[in-house]
Parts: sequence; structure tokens; C-alpha cells
Amino acid sequence: AKVQQTRGIDGLSIEAANVLVKKIIPLILATIEDRSWRVRWTAASKFASVVAAFKDLEGSMDSLVPAYEKLLQDPEAEVRTAATVNLAEVAKCGGKVPPPQSPRSGEGEGGNDDDNKKRPSISVAKSLAQKANALT
Repeated sequence: AKVQQTRGIDGLSIEAANVLVKKIIPLILATIEDRSWRVRWTAASKFASVVAAFKDLEGSMDSLVPAYEKLLQDPEAEVRTAATVNLAEVAKCGGKVPPPQSPRSGEGEGGNDDDNKKRPSISVAKSLAQKANALT
């Protein structure tokens, strides 16, 4: 049991997994914020592979799913299309994310974090479905 606690996915130590989440994911997120639509298009077209690689690392979906939702709303049609093509694969990742923040639970954009922490995590598929419904 001790080995399972110190070893994570693919034999990575918990420390190595944390390094991946803290060092690599910010680089991925930066591509989604890039000024060039071609960079954002590349990120959108490869996003299913990114999610598949990081889905089992704790905390990774908390950053990746909101970033993917940004790609689905990108101002460039080509980026939105590339993100939409990957929607089913991203939704199938089986990860969990915090529930969407309630706009009425607090002032400002983020709502009340305490209210959201009390709510159980939801599947990535459910989160993306809720976002897609909100967009239509």
C-alpha cells in the first residue's frame, strides 16, 4: 500500500506528477492565450491528446477544462472548429472538475469559492455539456 501512495500513474512519483502539473500545464495554457490564432488552432486541434496525457494527474483538469472552454469560444472560427472536433474525445476523458461557479453566490466574476467547494466535483463531460448549453 505504501508503494501506491508514493507512485502514481505510469510509475511516476507523486512529486514528478506535481512537477508536470506545475511546470508543463502553464506552458500549454499559454498557447491558448497566444495572440496568434494559428497557435491557438494548434492547441485546439491537439487538445484531446493533451487531456489524455494529463487526465490522471491530480489538479490538471481544474486548469485544462476551463482553458478548453475558452477555445470553444475563441473569436476565430477556425479555432472554435478545431476545438469542437475534439469535443467528444475531451468529454470522454473521465476526469472530474469543480462545478461551475454560481454567478449569484457572490459578488464579482468568480462567485463565492466557499459555496463551490461544498459542491461535489462533476464529470468533464457534464461540465462541457453545461457550457455548450449556455453558449446556445
